[in-house]
Amino acid sequence: MRSARLSRFVASTGFRIALLNLILVSLTMAVAAAAAWIATRNLAEVESRARIGSEAQAIRLEAAEEGLAAAAGAVLSRAEHPGALEYRLTGRDGQVLAGDLVLGNPVPGWSRRAVRGIEADGNSHGDLLVYTEQLPGGGRLSVADDLSRSEAVRNAIFRSIALWGGLAAALGLGISMWLTVGTLARMDAVVDTVAAVGHGDLAARASVSGRGDDIDMLAAGINAMLDQIGLLVQALKRVSADVAHELRTPLTHVGQRLDRAAGAPDDSIRMAELAAASQALAQALRLFDAMLRLAEIDGGQARMRFGPVDLAEIIERVADAYRPEVEASGRELAVKIDIAGKIHGDKDLIAQAIANLVENSLKHGASGTEICLAVTRHRDGIAAIVSDDGPGVDGNAIPRLAEPFFRIARARLLPGAGIGLAIVAAIARLHGARLEILGKSPGLVVGLYFPMVVGELIGGASDAAEVPATTAGRWPRLHAA
Repeated sequence: MRSARLSRFVASTGFRIALLNLILVSLTMAVAAAAAWIATRNLAEVESRARIGSEAQAIRLEAAEEGLAAAAGAVLSRAEHPGALEYRLTGRDGQVLAGDLVLGNPVPGWSRRAVRGIEADGNSHGDLLVYTEQLPGGGRLSVADDLSRSEAVRNAIFRSIALWGGLAAALGLGISMWLTVGTLARMDAVVDTVAAVGHGDLAARASVSGRGDDIDMLAAGINAMLDQIGLLVQALKRVSADVAHELRTPLTHVGQRLDRAAGAPDDSIRMAELAAASQALAQALRLFDAMLRLAEIDGGQARMRFGPVDLAEIIERVADAYRPEVEASGRELAVKIDIAGKIHGDKDLIAQAIANLVENSLKHGASGTEICLAVTRHRDGIAAIVSDDGPGVDGNAIPRLAEPFFRIARARLLPGAGIGLAIVAAIARLHGARLEILGKSPGLVVGLYFPMVVGELIGGASDAAEVPATTAGRWPRLHAA
């Protein structure tokens, strides 16, 4: 009897579908893993070569125009930037003028150097892509990028594909085998649903006949599970991208400070670097706490922490924080405060929104452009405006800029997850504000229009001055309330 039931079970359509589903998912994940591995490897090296070449060209021009001393200053300045490349500049006599890149005697051109860690096994734990050239004046410049960072990304992608692929395959096979026992005809629909989910269609749902029997209860339960999985997957994607986007800079600062502390010659310098690392960690924790508050506000609780916020003070604070970076990149930062007044909200979240807009202008703008931060009056209250005269955005893409993970074509070549404006839009919604994105030629204008509920507006433009009169009505617009 058991043998007959087992034979029927193995011969059933449900079992065969489950087995085929496992094979297809495994093949799909294997192909996806191989494609992702090859694509990220090639892309990472191409991007590193382009970045290294650009840095070398800038320092070469500095040496040709101002001499090796100016080039050494440029190297020291660039090395201080978060996520900077590694440099080594030597003079005519071979003495190191700037940079901490440890190399023997590299030949001009491109080369690779293995970086060995402090682990006991002595194996190579990194790979440097190095470009060396002779500078005017007899100096020699080497610029390198650590490819191990891209290797870590590739490993993470591979592990993620393997993990989720294995879970999807196991879930599809297990559920299909279980549901095949019983009325096989009615189970086919459920197996098809599970197979569709295993292939990535989280919108698929099992049909319910309305009989109210065990199979209907099972189908309803599976549907509820898939609903929850869909919500959890979306939340996980958002949190992961937010953490990567927002915490990259402070955590990079922590790593740099700890590296300096490890190599500090005396205790006073070491303690100073550790204190700076502690401050950077505190900043990272504040950012993480802000993202948690966003989730709480979505649940209706975070508004309890709202209070009076001086929007002009936040604009000035963000401007002061970013002014050195803006000026160091060859841009100008202007601040225009037309009115005084307060809004009701969370000052950290609002500062985060303004900072995201400034970082977008920094990321996409070019040297010689201007970033302007303004506080102005509009008919509903008070507005924070961040504008630039960079390359701008095609009008057809503007309606999608605030979508999570949406990136225009040229932005895909730059670091980031494409959630900066999505975070800004979420913060605007939480504060009852309106997000308005206006394209101009050249540049982009992003406005956050808040209802002014605390204090009085003093001075400023007319009630209708939401945008300059010379441009109102002809810019493509996006409203995200």
